[in-house]
Amino acid sequence: MMRGIPIVMTALLGQFVPALGALAESECAIQQVGTAPIRQLAGVDPVGEPGWIVGHVFGVVEGREVPLHGALVVLRRGDRVIREVRTNEEGGYVMREVAPGEYGMVARAEGFLPQGARVEVISEHETRQNFLLRPGDHRAGAIVGRVMEPSDGGPRPLAGALVTLHAGLHVIRQAVTNDDGRFEMPEVPPGVFALMAQAEHHHPGVQRVAVPPGEVVRAGFLLRPIREP
Repeated sequence: MMRGIPIVMTALLGQFVPALGALAESECAIQQVGTAPIRQLAGVDPVGEPGWIVGHVFGVVEGREVPLHGALVVLRRGDRVIREVRTNEEGGYVMREVAPGEYGMVARAEGFLPQGARVEVISEHETRQNFLLRPGDHRAGAIVGRVMEPSDGGPRPLAGALVTLHAGLHVIRQAVTNDDGRFEMPEVPPGVFALMAQAEHHHPGVQRVAVPPGEVVRAGFLLRPIREP
């Protein structure tokens, strides 16, 4: 295995924000709670002082529960959408200023089956609701690709680069490029991941990859050399 590669996974993954679907319903006004965008449907009259809902969304990946960044959590009353919020890097979410009453909730994330729940919000109290999402299809896929570096004659293969696949902050697959800069990751579970490439004396690269059940996904990197000051 390579030595001396700067490990910058946490910083890069903090900038990696999967976009999991467009927000709907144009009559909703967007508010900001922490760093997660939410929406509240106009015309909902609160009864008593509001409460709030907090929780986390986890996904089962290879038998482990990992936090799901960017999962969509929806709060409904009947067929009306009251709030929508996306989870942060730790899989957490907050819905503030929720009128007391009973609601339905559902959590969704790409590659996972949705999960619903019933909650009751009490005036000036916190309601906790966590979700554990399971893969929608268990057939493994694969990732293949190539890592290159720029040169005067055009991109050339970068041998010995380390390529890692991340679910949250967990590394679930890794590979090293061959002399032609190519790598393979077989038996990858379905889901959305961060794929990172690192090589000595090069800036690392990271990208989002969605692996459908039973399919092969192709990815490529162009790592630029670190210039000496």
